[in-house]
Amino acid sequence: MTTGTGAVHRELEHEVADWLDFPECVWLPTGYQTNLAVLSVLADSREEQVTVFSDEKNHASIIDGIRFAKSSGTRLSVYPHRDVRHLAELLRTRETSLAVVVTDGLFSMDGTVAPVRELREVCDRYGALLVVDDAHGIGTLGEGVSGRGCCSDAGVRPDVLVGTASKALGTEGGFLCCDRILADLIRNQARSYVFSTAASPVTAAASLASVRLVRGGEAGVGKLRRNAAYLRTSLGERGVTAGGVTEGPIVPVAVGDERLALAVQERLREAAIHVPAIRWPTVRKGHAILR
Repeated sequence: MTTGTGAVHRELEHEVADWLDFPECVWLPTGYQTNLAVLSVLADSREEQVTVFSDEKNHASIIDGIRFAKSSGTRLSVYPHRDVRHLAELLRTRETSLAVVVTDGLFSMDGTVAPVRELREVCDRYGALLVVDDAHGIGTLGEGVSGRGCCSDAGVRPDVLVGTASKALGTEGGFLCCDRILADLIRNQARSYVFSTAASPVTAAASLASVRLVRGGEAGVGKLRRNAAYLRTSLGERGVTAGGVTEGPIVPVAVGDERLALAVQERLREAAIHVPAIRWPTVRKGHAILR
């Protein structure tokens, strides 16, 4: 807030806002800090109580952001994964006038995509703000091969779009896109922004270069999609069922037993193939996956 943000940070924020078609972008050192910033400000209940409605499979950074907000008296309601009808009923019967719906865009573990068009409709109907964390979708999904994420694919704009540089962009940092009023609030009230060191100018410059590479080189996103589709097809031909959406870059394979998942990971590593075994506490015990 006081020092650390320089010309390259501002240029990066402008580039991302223009790319994703938002009035403002705020850049933070990590995606984790970004979700803490968004939810601690949007769901602050010190003046008027807010209810946050969260998909049951949301990322840990969203969960921790809600925990932060709950210290001010915020209420939490968790709805079943991608269940818009259930969410609508929860919104209709809520006891607070203020509400925030928060969801992952492309879910990191099972590769499913939030029904953002339907979420936008139900939020508009019941007067709730919509926050979409599309950390895994930005740079990989989007209309055509734009890489603008699942909201762009669906033709909708959330009130806040959260992203990260540590996935498709291959650098470091997190960001949120929103209107100018919320951007000012974040820069002045979000503790994970105000009391944190700004991203290094070198990291910011690398992120700026990555954004421009994705914006100007559609071949990269297209190749990623073709590779993901090829992998799913090849696995299916060998009797292996992969989850996730066809065009998505997340290709999870259910294993179950943690020790077996680790053993397969090691065999693949020996073959110079990097496929991590995802296990508890990232997923439930006994539900390990290869991703």
